[in-house]
Amino acid sequence: MLSNIHLVAQAAKQLGITPEQLASSSDNLLKVGNLLFSNRSTPFNSESIAYIYRDKSYTYQILENIVPIPETFTYLDPYVDSEYQSYIVHSNYLDISADISKKLQLPVVIKKNRGSFADNVFLASSKKEILEAITTIFNQKSKIYDYIALAQEYIKGRGEYRAIVADNSLELVYKKQSVDETGSNNKLNPRYWTGSKAIHIDTSSNVFRDIERVVKKITSVLSLQWAGIDLIWGEQEWVVIEINSMPNFDFFIKTNDEQLVIDIYKKMITKYLNN
Repeated sequence: MLSNIHLVAQAAKQLGITPEQLASSSDNLLKVGNLLFSNRSTPFNSESIAYIYRDKSYTYQILENIVPIPETFTYLDPYVDSEYQSYIVHSNYLDISADISKKLQLPVVIKKNRGSFADNVFLASSKKEILEAITTIFNQKSKIYDYIALAQEYIKGRGEYRAIVADNSLELVYKKQSVDETGSNNKLNPRYWTGSKAIHIDTSSNVFRDIERVVKKITSVLSLQWAGIDLIWGEQEWVVIEINSMPNFDFFIKTNDEQLVIDIYKKMITKYLNN
């Protein structure tokens, strides 16, 4: 059973509801009252909002004048199906690489538009590395192929954080911390570094209150019924990196009390069962 489903089941039991497993071949499809939970997905977000979260380019377009985000440029695979040819601006990977080098200072982050677990996210420090990253993302034989790649300003911060938002309210913040902060596992996200762990941030701390202000700005233009927001403390401000519609709690509960997450699920289950 996935950690998220386990947490949902515990929340239901604490609310006096018996969760029902619906799939005979898997225990990751759960019914709580009339609410369905599958793997890491929940019934809390509308389809359109979840789509926006998944599409990083859409998220950046909505937030670019609301909160600090990295400068970001979008590129379409020049070898997509013929029906999309009218959208193509750059005819080959070399042209894309040259355009990125012209617009952004090195190093630059290159990543697929839709993705998770830091797959196909690269920190490129040369034109050659930019080209390699673009070629990898646009490899149509890959299982994690994406037809859109993003080139993004690299934010060198003093810490990366995950904020969990439920019903437009900040509920939980943790810092992604590692003993080895060199990114030795070839991942930009600190949660994948050697010795990484989640450091729970107290709700009374300045960090929590600062992030809460960022969340309020986001919710003024975008509903956050259920979201994980990745942020970096940059030179002088909080920078929003991306929003995830299906936050995974494996990393957090390895070193923290799972009841902190169960309580958030209880809040949301109670709200949606009463609607």
